[in-house]
Amino acid sequence: MLAAGTAVMTGCTRELHEKVPEPVYVGFEFSPARDFGTRSSLGFDENAVSCINVYVYGDGVLQGALYSDDMSSGCGLELQGNRDYNVYALANTGRVEAPADETALSSMVWNAGALDNIADTGAPMMARTTVHTGSMTQTVRLELVRLLSRVNFRLERGALSGLEVTSVRLRQSPLDVMPFAGASSASA
Repeated sequence: MLAAGTAVMTGCTRELHEKVPEPVYVGFEFSPARDFGTRSSLGFDENAVSCINVYVYGDGVLQGALYSDDMSSGCGLELQGNRDYNVYALANTGRVEAPADETALSSMVWNAGALDNIADTGAPMMARTTVHTGSMTQTVRLELVRLLSRVNFRLERGALSGLEVTSVRLRQSPLDVMPFAGASSASA
């Protein structure tokens, strides 16, 4: 009985003296969607980032979130060192609150609204990655992917002499997207 009590106390003492990893600063850099050199009729820089939401989850629970609309200064979070995290980013959407549970991200919906809004804020983009924090400050690069599709068309007039195109309409285009679902059907 005495040996069992001593073993239990020794185990407790060891746990009390284990060092909890120090917090580390994790900075984020953003790499916008690749530009394939095509011309756009939208009239704004499709790869510009005007604001960013970053969500960090550990063990499925929100560990930190940030929003920045000042892309000239760096942004980052203090996180517990020596731990794995899933990092998600949502750019050019304005402030979007992070759900407390990581599984709720897959059902998050962003509504595109009017094209005028997109011209003001930029094309919405997302990123996700996994990071392991060490014991020192580190920088994580997030590769942003555009959430809007680009539709290109080219008209070969050789066989259609005299045809003049005055407008083009895209029909049955989705008005919303689930950025972290992988694949989704639009609800509008």
